Amino acid sequence: MKVEVRRGTVMDAREMARIYNFHVRLGGRTLDTVELPDEYFLEILADDKQTVIVAADGHNMVGWGRLFPWSKKFGYRQTAETSIYVDVSSYRSRIGSRIKSALIENARSQGLHALIARVISSNTGGMEINKAFGYRLVGIQREVGIVGLHYVDVAIFELLL
Repeated sequence: MKVEVRRGTVMDAREMARIYNFHVRLGGRTLDTVELPDEYFLEILADDKQTVIVAADGHNMVGWGRLFPWSKKFGYRQTAETSIYVDVSSYRSRIGSRIKSALIENARSQGLHALIARVISSNTGGMEINKAFGYRLVGIQREVGIVGLHYVDVAIFELLL
């Protein structure tokens, strides 16, 4: 089947939770330590300040991403952050790239000026995709997060649109 990349709808919340919560259990992709309920993702989908993009193979979601305000402070209103989560069955299939491309396109259409991405530095796929889209590595925040029993470094990337 052909993978469709489209805007997320409330019907996608359960599958978004499934993919995200897999990454919570896996560790190393998010700093959340407990699984999040479907309702959390419904709130994201209902928030008009966020854009959700999903990739689906028929009725099966294979990945999703979101574009959301980087800060609530008014001075940051032209800056957003992107996050992408891909189903393990679709790793290395370029699904993440298709989602990232759609998020960047949405950011441009909204007139945003800068995009930020935060990536746990051991997440090589996350590091690679941001570099591939022209994001610049701003720096590494050392040991700012905890995954399991270990401190992790977080890479900060930026892309000026």
